[in-house]
Amino acid sequence: MSDTLSPTPSIQLQGIVHPDSYFQIVERNEIDWQLWIEVLQGKVAGAMFRGALKQEFRQQICHNFWHNPSLQQKSDGSLSLDYHYSAMLGPNIGMTVREPLEVYFDRVEKTSKDVQALFANTGDFFRFLLGGIKKHLSNQGLHLRLAEYNGRKAAEYKMRSWGNITEGFALVPHEDNRLLRSPHIKDFEVAQLVNGRAIIGVICLENSAGGGDLHYWNISPNDQTREVLRFKYDGVGYTPESLADFDEIVLPIRSGDIYLFDSTKVHAVGPLPKEGGQRSTISWFMGFLDPTTAIYWA
Repeated sequence: MSDTLSPTPSIQLQGIVHPDSYFQIVERNEIDWQLWIEVLQGKVAGAMFRGALKQEFRQQICHNFWHNPSLQQKSDGSLSLDYHYSAMLGPNIGMTVREPLEVYFDRVEKTSKDVQALFANTGDFFRFLLGGIKKHLSNQGLHLRLAEYNGRKAAEYKMRSWGNITEGFALVPHEDNRLLRSPHIKDFEVAQLVNGRAIIGVICLENSAGGGDLHYWNISPNDQTREVLRFKYDGVGYTPESLADFDEIVLPIRSGDIYLFDSTKVHAVGPLPKEGGQRSTISWFMGFLDPTTAIYWA
């Protein structure tokens, strides 16, 4: 996604609006693998698994994050961070709107050991998650693998942190469909998903001060809308006014929560308290490459 927002005209957004039976984020108090599959298959918009990651693991992962040699921080003047992040670890596929795709894969390979070190001394919770969903997909004759490009494997996940954003949105209203259709990644298989639909998975590691709610609107804007709004290779910067006529879910996010949702719909992260540190998450994308093969990447 872009580092800056361009002014956009006020228009009536056009696109896909789903019925209430789809537009919901179903909550569970533990990981529900079948519900995860239903989100991936497009049967429901999202799922929330409350308190799925124990505190001692969260603390260790955050320690590993803030002490990682590959950590990029806004305070260090990193130019490769999007404007809304205070810190990030892992390659960002969104940067390909400004750089050749090969640069992304070079970063994947250069930082892979440091990214994997996020889960040092935790038993690798991400492996547990992906192993679980792979097993349950396999039981239904479906397969999951890491996305590839010319034999090179994508990043599995990235970790990001926001801090001290108290006005407006910590992450402005946006959707991820436009990026997947950017000409910069047209030869990468993530651009060839069934129906162009990807979901995003998020693990909340720290958000003890509250705030940073997920805002989620029932609109998947179409290409005509993006053209009018002058979104070139991303879908960042939908105004609250343009979203006012669409149903909105505001979902509190707590440390330890794992959630998944259809990333083609406009979504945002709400403001954070003035005092209270960081909101930090691990995230990745998933989607079907064909009717029986799902891929994931970050």
